[in-house]
Amino acid sequence: MEKSETTIDDDSGGKNNEQNLEPETSCEINYWEIGGKRYAGDVKEKEKAKQQFEEAKSRGESAGHIAASYTIRYAPSLDDQKAMSEQGISGQFTVKYDVTRDKDAGDVLIVNGFFVHLFAPKDIEPLPKDVMFVLDRSGSMSGRKIEQLKNAMAVILKDMKPEDRLNILFFDDKFDWLADNTMLEGTVVNFDKARRFVKAITARGGTDINQAVIDGIKLLTSFLNTKTSSIVMFLTDGVPTSGETDIDLILRNVRTTNEAKLPIFSLGFGNNVNLNFLKRMSTQNNGFARKIYEDSDAALQIEGLYSEISSALLKNVTFEYLGDIDYGTITKFYFPFYFGGSELIVAGRLKSKNSKIEPRVRGWNNGYIDLIWRPRPVPDLVALTTDADFSTITENMWAYLTIKQLIRELEGDITSIEKNRIKAKIIDLALQYQFVTPFTSMVVTAPNLRRPTPQLRRPELQGQSDLAAWHCLCADQEAQEAQEAQEAQEAQ
Repeated sequence: MEKSETTIDDDSGGKNNEQNLEPETSCEINYWEIGGKRYAGDVKEKEKAKQQFEEAKSRGESAGHIAASYTIRYAPSLDDQKAMSEQGISGQFTVKYDVTRDKDAGDVLIVNGFFVHLFAPKDIEPLPKDVMFVLDRSGSMSGRKIEQLKNAMAVILKDMKPEDRLNILFFDDKFDWLADNTMLEGTVVNFDKARRFVKAITARGGTDINQAVIDGIKLLTSFLNTKTSSIVMFLTDGVPTSGETDIDLILRNVRTTNEAKLPIFSLGFGNNVNLNFLKRMSTQNNGFARKIYEDSDAALQIEGLYSEISSALLKNVTFEYLGDIDYGTITKFYFPFYFGGSELIVAGRLKSKNSKIEPRVRGWNNGYIDLIWRPRPVPDLVALTTDADFSTITENMWAYLTIKQLIRELEGDITSIEKNRIKAKIIDLALQYQFVTPFTSMVVTAPNLRRPTPQLRRPELQGQSDLAAWHCLCADQEAQEAQEAQEAQEAQ
């Protein structure tokens, strides 16, 4: 496999290859391949991008209206491929990497008046966790879905530790609790009880999301402990059909009930789920939402999300900086949790290019921990990129993080005036720094080429943490599809 290429778009104008976009996604790109050649692209507001694309298509020019692409090149020799098996290389292509970590305040990179602070300490013991599982077992979960959920919960329960506590609420239009009015200790007896409880559940009834989430929050809040990480894990495959069904009222009720700001991590299961609703709920309550695709590895997807949120190393993480910083430009610098295997990133602008800063990071793990910054030599990043790219590397990262943060703010409880202001700011930054977002697209045209056959590879994306499923619009593909349809009709 010489190259694995994924093309991503959040536009909904595609045909059979339409996918859902994770709204926090934004990417920086500046070219597209047509006929084996690269052509420069231009990021525009969506409607303007569509118009340019349609005009190019009407002229018979090769054109692409895309959102983003990234390329991973893997070129094993023939001997390398034969060494894998007699048939060569076969299987899922996975890329993983990590960086050197220490138990300190992380690394700071400063270039041309912008800084990026990367924080991922090691050697910190995970906090014990209290997990309130709020799980949909309504009629639409029948069959394969409920079995996949049971399989995932079996693995999750096996991974929980003796110092953890849990309760499980299965809901439809009625509720079944693992235990009434308590969080069960992580004993062998209680884990066995939980496994039997999950195994016996059957799908039935409607979907009362409002009361289920509220009741889960109330129970977990009554057992809050500063020494533990308390989280709500909420899974549903549909929309509210019982009890309160108005989305805005449900969101308001959940916010009002969640005075303790417990993080709610939502999993939307299958194609009928209102993912935007779940994202708003989680964003407004210190969590995030993911879509679980209903296929053979759905149980693995559920287990994967749980593994992300089940290892809290620090709570209430705050970043402070000594130095000449423009605090009006700094990105988010308070985080409710730092989870093992993740990374917290803060970026901002200095008041002058020659300014220096010293970060201070504090978080809670059975008492507050102050993590000290230890300056380290900067690696030779210029060797990995061009001089021009290196000169803007921190500025572009700042712009990316700012846009991502603004997109999350759109899902919060804000007025329409504030939403319009944030949207305008996103578009301004996206156009300035050439980022594709839910409100901007990139258009590429190659006027001198007609009817090329670009090689587009579209591997399936399985809801990974910062990946979205995108699609491209290609004039030549549409023309080819139209011709094939006409030939099939004539043949009949």
